[in-house]
Amino acid sequence: EEGASSLAPDLQTQIDETLEEITPHCVLELLALPLDDEHRARREEGLQGVRNILW
Repeated sequence: EEGASSLAPDLQTQIDETLEEITPHCVLELLALPLDDEHRARREEGLQGVRNILW
């Protein structure tokens, strides 16, 4: 158990770093969707992603 608990922070750090790397690409793809009602919710997700990156 002690070994597993020391892995958790390292794993969390790796996850956070990976998300930081891929998030901008994903956000740009969402924001590039067409400006119609069908894609509105996904574009809002992209906008929220931009806010998360900046703040």
